[in-house]
Amino acid sequence: MSRKEPSLKFNLPGTLIPMATANTMLIVGSSKNHCDCEFPLQYFLVAAGGIGLCLIIMDVLAQYVIKWILEDGKISDIEQKILTSLKVAGFVLAFVQLAALIGGSVLIYANYPFVTYDRKFECDHLKRMHVFPEAGNLVYCDYAMFMFSFCLVTMTWACILLGIVCFSYIFHGLKVLSEK
Repeated sequence: MSRKEPSLKFNLPGTLIPMATANTMLIVGSSKNHCDCEFPLQYFLVAAGGIGLCLIIMDVLAQYVIKWILEDGKISDIEQKILTSLKVAGFVLAFVQLAALIGGSVLIYANYPFVTYDRKFECDHLKRMHVFPEAGNLVYCDYAMFMFSFCLVTMTWACILLGIVCFSYIFHGLKVLSEK
């Protein structure tokens, strides 16, 4: 008679890291105002964080719906339509998130050479900026918000590239194995 040894299982939900990232984007973006950056970086953070949370909620909802649909072992026509609509909604949200990432990348990388962290204007919180004439073509942005956004977008593109490389390697490897 074998005795099963107790083990400490530490399973992280797959949504923990994306949820933390999306919440951080929302917190950083919503805690800033128009005086913290001369270009609308805070709006990108709020929009992308909101889209990220919607994707996470959609993923969790889809898991529960699939579990609920498969309880009886049959999939009716209505259940098939629900599954199809969840799949389409997930695809649309993923496309919207990619579009937000591209828009944020353009916003961040286009302003990167011109960003300064020295405030060159006075802001009176009534959406009026009084720019000092010696500012030149530099744009002010809060250091923490800009660096967070820059690193986040750069790491996201790096992960996407790594995923494409891994997918290509696996796909090519499976193709070579099937030819043998």
